[in-house]
Amino acid sequence: MARSSHLAAQRRELSFILNRLTAYTTLADRDILERRLRTILEKPLSDDFYIMANEVFDKIEAQHPSVANEARGNFYGMLSEVKYEYRTPTESTSMLMVGLMMSTFFKTACPNVTLSQETADKVVEILKKHYINPKAKITIFHEMLRSNQGPANDTETAGRLTRAMAECKGTLYTKEHLDVPEGEDDPIAALENERIYGLYLRHLVITVTVPAGELAVVHPYRWWDTTRHPEFCVSGHFDPNQILKNPFAFDMQEALKSNIASCQTIFTEPMPLVKGLDFFEQQLSPFRIYPLLTNAVQTADCEPDQFCASIAIFCSRPDAAKIYASEIRIALSMETSRDQPFSGDCISFQDTGVDLNTYATNFERFFNMLGLTDVVIHEEPRYYEYEDEGGRIYVNARGVSMPLNPNFAPVMPAHFLN
Repeated sequence: MARSSHLAAQRRELSFILNRLTAYTTLADRDILERRLRTILEKPLSDDFYIMANEVFDKIEAQHPSVANEARGNFYGMLSEVKYEYRTPTESTSMLMVGLMMSTFFKTACPNVTLSQETADKVVEILKKHYINPKAKITIFHEMLRSNQGPANDTETAGRLTRAMAECKGTLYTKEHLDVPEGEDDPIAALENERIYGLYLRHLVITVTVPAGELAVVHPYRWWDTTRHPEFCVSGHFDPNQILKNPFAFDMQEALKSNIASCQTIFTEPMPLVKGLDFFEQQLSPFRIYPLLTNAVQTADCEPDQFCASIAIFCSRPDAAKIYASEIRIALSMETSRDQPFSGDCISFQDTGVDLNTYATNFERFFNMLGLTDVVIHEEPRYYEYEDEGGRIYVNARGVSMPLNPNFAPVMPAHFLN
């Protein structure tokens, strides 16, 4: 009963704050409201609290749609500051991430996720060369993590780990291992196993400690959301080399060569962990098309225009007891058997405010850039149903929901087998 009444009090306070913390709030009122919000968020938070917070967001959305996105931004901005930063009178520590999108055109084992001391030292030098304050103390967690692992998945772990890494004297933090769900309980591992090519999304967790009053990131970011690139918005094309072949990427490729091995790897710039993961998994998602399509092209020994791509949006029913992250599922089929997709990918969107149809259109543009022009977008969302024993459900070019069928995959030419 006490727990229920405490949650109800938190609901009233959170609703009071977020309904008043808007673009029209005076600076004096903003200062008061932000301090009250900080007081709520700096305490240990349960899963029930986050469910309650989403209900508050939904109510604001229904009553004041223009305030809803701002409310989420204020909430998660303060949450990141409280849980992913640590301040003393003399120093300020922030938890950042660098994303790695590692891919191979054919199925391979997962890259080595454990970092050596030598690798950590090299990465620290590169970060200071390209982005981070040279005066900073940088500490790197000793494993490359998944988005369902550790601080990205648990704000209480984030707060504890930020402080522990801030107190670490060296460049490599090795005092603990962060477990992930095992086997069928791990959706990331399940999807990696389903793919007929290699695609592994991992991130480095980094703490940056600087003297009080100094910046952690002193060099400006060189690239942002590719989907908002002016050339891409106008013509549907842009030069991806600003991401694939920039100086930071070249240096990181060399420093992490013992981990990434033969994988083609895209690196994100160092960003605050939560916002950085959203950027990594959403804004960079069109680049996931490349290994998907290249696997099919090289296996069939044909051109990209011999394939058809079907793009569908999946989400929870509005009245579902539990709401899951929405997904875009991409299914690939041969033009000669358009009804039978044999390969695909599934991209989750944790941010409920994103326009999934815009992302679907961007996927179509990236397919077009790569030479595949037969792209079908199913704009009406499909609701999650129980996945049957045939596997994850996709949508074929005719709009029929079905699992992938590897029997319709192209046969590898003989010269690849010799």
